[in-house]
Order: sequence, then C-alpha cells, then structure tokens
Amino acid sequence: MEESLVVGDSVSWCWVAGERVQVRVMAFGTQLALAAMLMVVVAACGGGGEPAGDVARRQIELTSQGQFDEVWELLHPAQQAVVPRQLYIDCGRQLAREGASTVDRIEMRGTDEDERNVPWVGETDVQVVNATIYRGEDPSPVAVVLVKSGDEWRWVIGEDQVSALEAFQRGECPA
Repeated sequence: MEESLVVGDSVSWCWVAGERVQVRVMAFGTQLALAAMLMVVVAACGGGGEPAGDVARRQIELTSQGQFDEVWELLHPAQQAVVPRQLYIDCGRQLAREGASTVDRIEMRGTDEDERNVPWVGETDVQVVNATIYRGEDPSPVAVVLVKSGDEWRWVIGEDQVSALEAFQRGECPA
C-alpha cells in the first residue's frame, strides 16, 4: 500500500521504512510555516540520505580508483565487523596489482527491490543497483546490493560470496 504525506501542491517521492512515499509541499506565505513543513518532509524522508544509485556509483568509482579504505567505509557495519579494514585494503591492492584496471565509464541501468538473506546482516530488504562498467569498449554488467543502515545505504557482500566473507574472517584474501 502506498502512503502519502499531503501538505500542498509540489510533489516529490521518498522512501520511509522501505515504502515509497509521495510528499507534497505547498509554499506557505511565511518562512516559519515553510520551515515547519520542511521539517515534516525531512522527517518523513529519513533525513534525505544519499540515494542507493549514488552510493552504488560511488562504490564502483572508488573501487576502480583503488580507494579501498573508502570502499570499506561504505560496507555495511555488520559485515565490517567480519572484514578487517586493513585486510580489505591489502587484498584490494593485491587484486589491483594483478590486473584490475580503471573503469572508463559507468552506465547505471536501474534499481530493483528485493528481500534477501544477507550474510551477517540477516533477512532484509535490499536495493540491487544494476550498472554496466566499461574498460575501454568492453562492457561488464555489475550489480551492487545495498542495505539500509540507519538512514544510509551501505553495500554488502552477497549471499553468493559467503566464501569471501569466510576468507576475510580467517584473515585471508578471498581467492
């Protein structure tokens, strides 16, 4: 069921507790009334966190640029507890030395909603952001799985990569 918060004529959408919510804001004559309505909109939209697609793009770009410390920062906290920061950085650098190259172009293909059993997170709603990355003219499809942590989207290592999480847990780089 779609919920909406109707307070005027200008329409926008946000997500509240995994539900798409329509928000309508009307410009009132006084700044005080407008400020009060803005607080309602911000509260309804969870503070206006960064959209899932933007987080996925940033995760791809940072990985491509070898900024593995920042990529680890975007990882879901439950998985950060399993994946030691320095080990993740070292493994990323090793992989980059073995031939991973910079992404020349990213085409975002859309976002799907799903419910998944995410390792070390549990059964939860996810956003799967689909993209195509190009190294030169070679396209490669990628899917970044994101889970809400507080009001922020965080990427997760998926259920098809449990062995990678287990390797990190043992203090090893995934094969």
